[in-house]
Amino acid sequence: REGGALVMVGGRLSFGAGGYDGTELAEILPIDLDVPDFSNDALDTGTYKPVLTEAGRTHTATQLSYAPNENEVIWGSLPPLEGVNRNRGLQPGAMALCEHPTLKTANGKLMPVIAVAEPGKGRSAAVLTDSLWRWKLPHVGQGGDGSNYDRFWGNLIRWLIKDPELDLLRIQPSTGICALGDSVDLEVRVFRP
Repeated sequence: REGGALVMVGGRLSFGAGGYDGTELAEILPIDLDVPDFSNDALDTGTYKPVLTEAGRTHTATQLSYAPNENEVIWGSLPPLEGVNRNRGLQPGAMALCEHPTLKTANGKLMPVIAVAEPGKGRSAAVLTDSLWRWKLPHVGQGGDGSNYDRFWGNLIRWLIKDPELDLLRIQPSTGICALGDSVDLEVRVFRP
């Protein structure tokens, strides 16, 4: 809450399956935890391809290409994931970046697979699967390129630590050096999350 960053990655003993519901950690996660015990209902083990949300199409973490159409193609070509930690959906103010294509939360919305939030001055992310490695190891073993795995984690970490290159307001002068009193053109770019 004071400006730090947290990412929690899914798995058999993560999120609700790990008993984190009702803890201080649950308060800063972008998702509302489910199944606060070790029951089999806490984890769905099926295979699926996550689907980008509207926010995920433009969010820094999920930009595997800056060209929107190419980014969609890359996401569609990634190997399927296996398993997702069930949850109740998003906390207020959080954003799902990608969702399970079929599993739904109690309110009927698709279940988040990757979600982000900004609790207080900090940032948090929930990756509700422990199978993202499938985007690298088996993919490379079958002749594919594992750079999308690296790019995703690099992007997510840069967003979490508030890399200045990712600021939503960027002001750039037209020249690097000018004389005192000279007018300078500025390029102002405004982005949305």
